[in-house]
Amino acid sequence: MNIWTQQQKKTISDHCRDFTADTYTAYMKKAGGYDAYVKALGFAIPTGTCKKLSAFRQACGAMTGNMAVWGIDYSSSNDGSGHYYRWGNGSSDAFRRTGKGKCKGGTLKAILNDPAVVTTNCNYGVNTLLRALGLYKTASENFITWATRYGHPVTAKKDLRPGDMVHFFNQPVRDRAKPSTWKGKGWKHIAIVYAVENGKIWLVDFGSRFIKSKNPLHYMPVDTSSLAGGEYTGYWTAVHAFDLEDDTVREKTTEDIAVELKRAMEAWNAVKRKEYGEEVYSMAQGYMINRDAYLRAAADYVLDEFAGKGEARKAFFGDDYDDVQAKVMWVIQAAKDVVAGKYGNDEERSAKLCADWQVVQNEVNRMKKRGEF
Repeated sequence: MNIWTQQQKKTISDHCRDFTADTYTAYMKKAGGYDAYVKALGFAIPTGTCKKLSAFRQACGAMTGNMAVWGIDYSSSNDGSGHYYRWGNGSSDAFRRTGKGKCKGGTLKAILNDPAVVTTNCNYGVNTLLRALGLYKTASENFITWATRYGHPVTAKKDLRPGDMVHFFNQPVRDRAKPSTWKGKGWKHIAIVYAVENGKIWLVDFGSRFIKSKNPLHYMPVDTSSLAGGEYTGYWTAVHAFDLEDDTVREKTTEDIAVELKRAMEAWNAVKRKEYGEEVYSMAQGYMINRDAYLRAAADYVLDEFAGKGEARKAFFGDDYDDVQAKVMWVIQAAKDVVAGKYGNDEERSAKLCADWQVVQNEVNRMKKRGEF
């Protein structure tokens, strides 16, 4: 899974080194200020209250892309002091020098000249996203406050949904349903659920994992799994504070239909091969060896309307599409010529069409059934 679009990936690649002491002033002047430059990069976070899953995902990509390019919070100050915070240079060494997640504040000049300063902690990153989406409830960034006043604890992974805040602890949380029991458990990390697919939970990371891996998305495995690595190892609980309407389910495209047709055909062939054994296998092998035989069968398949139209047909036949389409057009014209009497009758027609006789005759029969003559 990927959180960034192809365009965002390109933008990040093109601009990831822009924010340096040498380039900062020039870029700001050219773009008309920080906000104007961010907008020019295409990382526009939706404003107002977010209600749709698509807007939430867009904002996740926008904010993490903004961080990847700029290395600076989506605000001029994350503690009200007028200080700026900067990510490291992407290396684990730079991360370790800052004390594993402890923010270091300072003037803009100081931050620009110190590439080893981490921008923010994970908790602030999550809350910054929530603010941008209009989902932030309180001035407090306390996870327990959210669970107590605004949301409800999520006690099982199967109940996690996009937008849920997942917090990791160093010690067991005895009662996930009671926020009061979460205190003093050694908070380790916080992330927000981006997607749940086939039981897999994908988290958007605004902290050290992002810095180390340069990828804001990470899969959350089973509890205490060594596969989780770093901040995702240990104990967790989560808060569900709002619902997002899933507007990401799209209607089937012609390509989707083509893929389904292919799968159906492959399943049918598998059944027939099991049923008829060597006969079906020999036929398939024959098509591989005899290109003309394959094109005749494919054209007949198309004319029987089993391979879709337009883009669906292109997806269905792949690299064979042009050859199959040419054969289809030839068969259609030959069938019209047969009806017009250009191929004679019976034996004469069979002799002239040779191996193509049956596929052309099938189209003649279809034309008759459609009432075309």
